[in-house]
Amino acid sequence: MKYVKIDFLTKLIIFALLLAISVGLCACSDANDNASDASDSSAEESFELPDFSEEEQPYEDTEFTKERAIELLESDRLVTEIFVNNSLYKGGSKSAEYYGLPVESEYVNFKAITSLLNNTYTKGGGCAEEFLNYPQGLPPAVTQKGGRTYVFRHPTEQYLDFVRPDTVKISDTELETEKYITAETNTSQKVVLKAVLEEGRWRLEKGIFSVNPFEEVTNTEKLLYSDIGSFKSLTGSLLVIEFFISDRASDFTAEAEEEYHGRISTSISYLTDTAELYGKSLDPEYKRAYFKHDGVIGTRSLDFDIMFADTGFGTLKAFAEQNYDLTQYDNYVFVVCLNKEAKASCELYKNTDQTRIYSGERVIIGQKSTVAEICTSMLRLTGAYSYDDGLCDEYTEALYHAYYKDDILIAQSLVNSTISPVTAFACGLTDSLDRYNSIFYYGK
Repeated sequence: MKYVKIDFLTKLIIFALLLAISVGLCACSDANDNASDASDSSAEESFELPDFSEEEQPYEDTEFTKERAIELLESDRLVTEIFVNNSLYKGGSKSAEYYGLPVESEYVNFKAITSLLNNTYTKGGGCAEEFLNYPQGLPPAVTQKGGRTYVFRHPTEQYLDFVRPDTVKISDTELETEKYITAETNTSQKVVLKAVLEEGRWRLEKGIFSVNPFEEVTNTEKLLYSDIGSFKSLTGSLLVIEFFISDRASDFTAEAEEEYHGRISTSISYLTDTAELYGKSLDPEYKRAYFKHDGVIGTRSLDFDIMFADTGFGTLKAFAEQNYDLTQYDNYVFVVCLNKEAKASCELYKNTDQTRIYSGERVIIGQKSTVAEICTSMLRLTGAYSYDDGLCDEYTEALYHAYYKDDILIAQSLVNSTISPVTAFACGLTDSLDRYNSIFYYGK
């Protein structure tokens, strides 16, 4: 074997290369440690989960005792604390993001969560699925990314009406593999749960939260800008006045009018379809009106308002009353069309001295105003609020965006968009807000 003699300079270069590689590896290690911080929602890429071994089944006989019933009820309580009461959440009280459990948590591995559910509830009862999808229609309270458990804090009251162990009684059913558990809750509610022997283990068919849920709480008081002005709600008959405004610098051809009408009617069609989803009816009727200004109107909405205030009508409401029989309609709205690059905007009636001029509510659109912009402006007139213009605090805004990122007021697109339960309530399509959405209430 031949040995190669390495001179001092070559050795120095090799040493420098090894040192650089070593420093780089250390830096990568430090970066991974920082990325595994529990509050970082992207940390799952470098987070090393601890192993989790399924608990061996210790219950292999058919006997069902009061002690076993109490054990099951305690497991059910633990599940409810985790999913409903956010007991694993240690993030900020004003955070609207998922919190990744730290490595020292007993439930950091999501298998521990599923094991708890599977050992507590039967497969056919559907209770485990209810918790994994809780709360319905909102971001799940507990989920996983890359096997790591993440929890989301939903700001609602704590569930406290658990079963009192000293009231537990066991009774037989017609089947040896099923038993009834009767008990009283902390508020003296009498409940009956069923335990089922399944695969050699006693499990609950339903938990306490399923048979004795939160008392239904709703908020029925109108939102701040709902049910006022000329466009009160997305229900009933609606007069849509397409108001074409010309001046010395701009005018409308017949083709331009039809193009504007196409965008307006498409946006109204979205609203009528939405109303139908809630079992309501919005019936639009279109009228065209024209006004010629001797001067040149600017592209700001204020420019139109100042110009029209100086006419013999003064307000859009006065114009509507002089030209249409408004008693034939539940709502009316002006769509002011400017053949300019005006930004779509709306001004809603707010029942104040400064805004009484807008009791005849209007949307101003220009050449490049999109259908989505027109549609969202219409929603704003009926009372909808997008939670991004200072009426609520930063946390409420972030929570709304986490809950309803597909709401058209946020998405600003008609493609795959919806309206949230809050928007539906604001627009008169529903009569109340539930406990989870009442946080978004903006009252008078």
